[in-house]
Amino acid sequence: MGPEYVRRLYGEMEVTLTREIRQGTDWLAGGKFAICLFCSGVLEAKEQGLPVDEFKTTRWKETQAVTAGSTGSLVLLNRAPHPNAAKLFINWFLSREGQVALQKVANTPVNLLESMRIDIPKDTVAAEQRRAEGVKYLLSDRPEFIDMKPIYQVVNDALKK
Repeated sequence: MGPEYVRRLYGEMEVTLTREIRQGTDWLAGGKFAICLFCSGVLEAKEQGLPVDEFKTTRWKETQAVTAGSTGSLVLLNRAPHPNAAKLFINWFLSREGQVALQKVANTPVNLLESMRIDIPKDTVAAEQRRAEGVKYLLSDRPEFIDMKPIYQVVNDALKK
């Protein structure tokens, strides 16, 4: 939504920050705050009966972000002990069969995962988590989004105000 949105969010709201990622969820569940950004374990807390839930952002008008973090990342070492075996595994993992297996095994109530492949069934992915046909998604793993320093600077400047 851009730097101006971030400036307003952090500059005009009464923001409380924490370095402990679970603390935000605890504060939310305890009623200290009505909204928590970047909380951890919200679905697990909800399953335990705590009064929390996630925003269903998949149908918001703003562009949705898609990241390899949601589907997993795969790395090949440049000096793998068995480079051909590693290549064989990667080829299988990225294949239709491998991605169906990943999607099936990785989907749990607290870990929602959808493969980036569009030629595989999505029946193991919760309906609200599936990418919608015709929606433009932003691949947030692009190199220009990796450097967080400019974003941190916008947030820090807004918090100073």
